[in-house]
Amino acid sequence: MFSEESFGFRKFKCPHCSSELSGLVCPKCNKGWMVEGGIAKFVEQPAHWNLLAEEEMSGLISQAEKVGWAEAIKKSKSQKIRVLYPFTDCPTRADATFYLPLNEKSLILDLGSGWGNFSFALAPRVGQVVAADITSQALKFIHLRKTQDKIENITPVLIEPLDFGRLPFADNTFNAVIMNGVLEWVGSHLKTGDPLKLQEGCLRAVYQTLKNNGRVLIGIENRFGLKYFFGAQDDHLIHYSSQKISYTTLLPRIIANWITKKRISLPYRTYTHSLNGYKSLLKRAGFKDIEVYFPDPDYRAISAQVYPVKVQEVRKLLRASMKNELASLSRNMFWHWLFNNFILLIKLFKLEYFFCNSYLIIGVKR
Repeated sequence: MFSEESFGFRKFKCPHCSSELSGLVCPKCNKGWMVEGGIAKFVEQPAHWNLLAEEEMSGLISQAEKVGWAEAIKKSKSQKIRVLYPFTDCPTRADATFYLPLNEKSLILDLGSGWGNFSFALAPRVGQVVAADITSQALKFIHLRKTQDKIENITPVLIEPLDFGRLPFADNTFNAVIMNGVLEWVGSHLKTGDPLKLQEGCLRAVYQTLKNNGRVLIGIENRFGLKYFFGAQDDHLIHYSSQKISYTTLLPRIIANWITKKRISLPYRTYTHSLNGYKSLLKRAGFKDIEVYFPDPDYRAISAQVYPVKVQEVRKLLRASMKNELASLSRNMFWHWLFNNFILLIKLFKLEYFFCNSYLIIGVKR
């Protein structure tokens, strides 16, 4: 059960009635939660989302307990596991966090922490990191790694899917909340309800957990990213099917929904948005002073150069990318003509930043 000596972070609230907890017991609804295996658990029905199947992840954790987490990944017999190492232990993936005003006393929520790349990158720079995820195996891996690496300021917390908009953290607690590759999945757990409204509800819950002047940092794809116009497959549907499905992000969602139901028998619920769509979504959730950055080549990259979207360097990079994409169409005269004119219009009106493939977005609670 809960122990102040063994569990540093204690600013919890009941995810059901929002009352602040005494230990891990709700004084209002008398609901009790627990710490098990170093993980605070605030769920009744477990969920799962992971880069590996449950059996594969169990095997990796078992091996990590024997030889250490890093050796277990790097020397795995599975290439699928071995290629994940750079994404697990690569501090440069968190470079965008240097745009946040953090210090050695900052309290950070890594929301949708996965295997903890951001949590471990931030831990040496801040006071405490809460690694929150819906998958117990991912948090077990984080707890194992922090124990083996003797890192004391990371707290793993098992939460409900973000679709519900219920976070078990006290209001006005965090200096920053990180949502890297997370917001687009809000709405995919529940099969009913408007994903856009669910995303807004999630961001409102995040807003509540932040201190005044606290920041949310979101890494996410652009619905109208340049690559999608040239036929790149939907980045999220690949997790549901091996079929290559393109153009769904560009289409009206009612049509995208019809396509995914017909092709993979699933509704279309992984919503991404345009640049203005993200700004509007964050403003409706209460955030102010929204800043948008372009990560080159992508927000998920092992190492990306991060620029404010409207600087001249971004325009140059995107124009070079457009030139490369256009060259790939050289054998098809009609498409080459069509996209050439499309690109000319973008350049004429200096709209390149609307077509970044992904964004890093910061919103402030005022």
